This record gives sequence, C-alpha cells and structure tokens, in this order.
Amino acid sequence: MKVTSIEFSHGPVSVYAHSFESEAVTMHVKEFLSTFRHFKDVTHELSPGIGRVTICSTDPSVMPFEFPDKVGTLHLHFSNGHNAIDQDVVISSLQNPEKKIAIVRLLKTVGNLIRLNEPEFISA
Repeated sequence: MKVTSIEFSHGPVSVYAHSFESEAVTMHVKEFLSTFRHFKDVTHELSPGIGRVTICSTDPSVMPFEFPDKVGTLHLHFSNGHNAIDQDVVISSLQNPEKKIAIVRLLKTVGNLIRLNEPEFISA
C-alpha cells in the first residue's frame, strides 16, 4: 500500500499530485477500466498487473479528501507489463450506472488508504 504526494512548484504556484497504489486499488481500477469495451482484454480478472489512481489538486494535504463531490478528475493507470492504460476520468460526466458504481468503489478504497497510511511527500 502506498500513498504519495508530489508537489510541483513554479514561483508562487504549487500543484500536488496525490497518488494511491495497493492491491485493492488495482482491483477497482481494473473493474472501472473493464467497463470500457476496448480495455476488457487488457484488464480481465486474471490479468496480473498494477493499478494506480492520481488526483491532482492545489491542496497540499490529502487528508481532508472527501467523496465524491470534492473530486473532479482522476487519472487511472493500469499496466500488466506488456500493455499500459492511462485514462482520465471526469467524475461528473459519468452517465453509465456501471461506471458510476465502479468509480464509487474505487473512491471508497482510496479513502480507506488515506485513513490507513501516512503519505510520502516528494517535492519536485
């Protein structure tokens, strides 16, 4: 399980990328990506790999993270060693009930990771 916050600074402006990795995150990233027909072959249930969720924010603290009304866009990454998928997800644009259910499960998993792990902070 890994929670990482990276700060990108340029003068008075800072942007933070909060990244989350775990077996549970991988499972839910695969579940969400499998709702897209063209990703199903890469993310099927038996496919080994690693999934990651990144949330970009102007807030340096990941702790006041609330679901799902405080999250706009997620960047999902899944790699099985041969293929990699990077997908930006705008939560407010999700219309498909299957996709909505999958993203809520993923956000709940991220919330649990935040509560259980101290984030690693990296300044870039």
